[in-house]
Amino acid sequence: NVGVALVIDKSKSMGKDSKIEFARLAAIEVLRSLKDDDFITVIAFDSAPYEVVPMATVAVNRATAIDKINRLFANEGTNLFPAMEEG
Repeated sequence: NVGVALVIDKSKSMGKDSKIEFARLAAIEVLRSLKDDDFITVIAFDSAPYEVVPMATVAVNRATAIDKINRLFANEGTNLFPAMEEG
């Protein structure tokens, strides 16, 4: 099994040139490539990090994670290091 922490930038700059859309698509493809017994968590950040999807098996998280990732939108400033620490 593997454990994956996706840390997704959703700061205001991600609203330009469809960057947030590409980040969402990439995250979903990673999620789809994992096996049911792998682990996944999703952390998003702009000016502060927050947990989008808590760590659990992909079997438990897949549908919810895809839905929540699709709801991410660009907003606020960028503060990368706290998000990386949380991830």
